[in-house]
Amino acid sequence: VGGNDYEIFVDPRTIGHSVQTPDDTVKILNEIFNL
Repeated sequence: VGGNDYEIFVDPRTIGHSVQTPDDTVKILNEIFNL
């Protein structure tokens, strides 16, 4: 189950982000998409 998670994780196009709260997620998405 899950399948290709490792392939996504190791792909050089993948950019990881560390978040602690839902607000962190919103902040990063706003920065990425210039909102």
